[in-house]
Amino acid sequence: MFSLNETLTNRLGAAVLMPPFLVGRALKKYNNGQPIVYYTEGVFAPDTKIRLQSMSDALGVSYSALINRLRELRLLECRPIEEYIDHALFPKASI
Repeated sequence: MFSLNETLTNRLGAAVLMPPFLVGRALKKYNNGQPIVYYTEGVFAPDTKIRLQSMSDALGVSYSALINRLRELRLLECRPIEEYIDHALFPKASI
């Protein structure tokens, strides 16, 4: 069980290690400045997971800390899981 002090300390640490301008730079470099897309139930596409890992490595933070910070900064975009399933199972055919 987390205490309030521990939660506040974690948030302060995230704010110091990942200020908005650094997160913005990482998003610009690794995701063309766009919010990170995830699907209901917290599902990330495989290529998005790779980008997130590259971003967390560049920022020197854990994968989960980065996701929490992106959530705090409202830089995550939630889409229905059906959209992911449709794209994964039925990719558009190239002509």
